[in-house]
Amino acid sequence: MRGDELALEALSAELAQLANGASFTAAEFTVHGVTLWTVARDDKGTPERPRYMEFADVPETDPAALADFYAKRLAPRLGRRLVLVARSRADYPAHLLALLLDKRHVPVYECQTPLKDHIRGAITVSPLRVGYELVVLRREEDGHLAPDLRQLFPQDAYSGYSTDLTVQCAPTDDRGTVFAVMIREHAAGATPASPRLRPIEIQSAKVPPGEYAVSAQLIRPGHVVFHGLPVQLVRESRTWREIMQTVPKRLPAPRPAHLVCMLEVSGPEHLEHRIERLEELIGEAEASGLQLKVSLVTYGPHSVERAVPEEPATVVAWATRSDLAVRKLGELKGRVPAENEYPRAAQVECALRLVAGRFTGRDPGRDGKPVLVTAGTRPPHPDRVDIHTEIIPCRDRVSWQKMFSSLCETFPDLKFGALCNAGAVGNVWSSLGRDAIEEVEVVDVSAFAAKLGLRDPVRAVPFPLI
Repeated sequence: MRGDELALEALSAELAQLANGASFTAAEFTVHGVTLWTVARDDKGTPERPRYMEFADVPETDPAALADFYAKRLAPRLGRRLVLVARSRADYPAHLLALLLDKRHVPVYECQTPLKDHIRGAITVSPLRVGYELVVLRREEDGHLAPDLRQLFPQDAYSGYSTDLTVQCAPTDDRGTVFAVMIREHAAGATPASPRLRPIEIQSAKVPPGEYAVSAQLIRPGHVVFHGLPVQLVRESRTWREIMQTVPKRLPAPRPAHLVCMLEVSGPEHLEHRIERLEELIGEAEASGLQLKVSLVTYGPHSVERAVPEEPATVVAWATRSDLAVRKLGELKGRVPAENEYPRAAQVECALRLVAGRFTGRDPGRDGKPVLVTAGTRPPHPDRVDIHTEIIPCRDRVSWQKMFSSLCETFPDLKFGALCNAGAVGNVWSSLGRDAIEEVEVVDVSAFAAKLGLRDPVRAVPFPLI
C-alpha cells in the first residue's frame, strides 16, 4: 500500500510542476503487459484527459526479443519525460525494466491500484493555475448591457471548492441561458483592463426567468457544476463567437403589469382546468419578462337554502408576487362545494364590485397596466328578479352591467379576458372577454396572453444578469 501512496504523491508533484502545453509519461507493468500513460496540461493550464498506449504482446524471457521490442516499439513512444514506473507484477522481465531504466533515473513503485486511478486522483486534487470566472451581463442605468466577470474560484483552489452567488436569469429563447466559465489570459496585445478570455467550460439550459441562489462547485480542473437551478445544464454546442453575437445591446426596463384573476369556484367538474390555465397564464406573463403583480378574487353562487351557508366573493390576494398567487391557486385544487349549491348562477357581479372597490380611490396602474381575466362558466345573479331566466337575484342587488360599465369608464386602459367552459351562459362573457375570449379546455395560453398585452416579444439574454 505504501507504493500506491508514493506513486500518487509523485504524480501530484510532477503535475504541480508541469507547465502549460507540456506533458510527461508514466509506465505501468501489469500481468497484461506494458501501458504507457501520457499526462498533459493544455495551453489554458487545465490537465487533459490522460492518454495511454497498451502493449500486450511483450516477449516473456528472450533477452534479444525484449531488446528488439524495447528499441523498436517501446522507446520511440516514451516521450521526453518518463517520471516513474509502477508495477503490479513483481516478476516482470527484469531485462526489459533494466533497459527502460538505463540512463533514466526514475523511481519504481510496487502498486496494487491501477495507475490510471492514481493519475485521475492526481488530476482531481490538482490546484488551479489561474482563477475561474463566470461570464455575466451588467445592465447599465440607460439599459445597455455590458459583459462582466464574476469570480468563482481563486488561483490554487482545489477540487471541492464552492462559491455561492445570486444570479438573475432573464427571459431567453430556446437556446437557453449560458453559464460560461472563463480564465483571463494577459496575452500579447491584451491590456490589463481588457484581458483575453479563454473558455474552460460552457454549459446552458432553458432556465425559467427569476432570481436564483446558485452554488458553483469545482469538481476537478476544467469541470464546474452549478447547483440551485431548476434545470440541469448541458454542454453548449455553439461557438463562443456565435453566443456573443446573440447579446442584445440594451435591455429595456421590465414593463409592469397587474393581472387580476376572477376565478369561479362553483362545482368540482371544471375548477382544476380553470386553475391550471390561470397558472399557465401567470407563467407566460412571467416568461415574457413583465414586472408582474397578481391578484386573485374567488366567487361562487349565492346561497338559496338556509342550510347552505353564504360564501361571499373573496379577495384571496391583491397585487402580490406571482409565486404567492400560484400557491394560493394551488390551495383551491380539490375544493368540495356544498351539496345543495345553487347551480344556475355565480357571483360575477359581486366579484366585479370587489375589483372596482379595490381600484377606486387609487391609480389602477400603480401596480402595472391592469388586466382582468375571468375564468368561469355560470352567468351572474341579476340585480332584481328576472322573469325570463328565473335566476335568483343578487342579495345585495348588484348589477354586473353597472359594475362593468363603471370599470370601463373609470379605467379605459383596463383589458378584459375571459376563459370560459363550453356552454358558458349569458352575454356577460362577451363583455368580460372583450379583448380576448377562449374556451378553457382548448385555449392557446401564449396567444391569449399576447392579446391581453401580457406577453412581449422575448429579447433573448444569453448570460445571467448580475
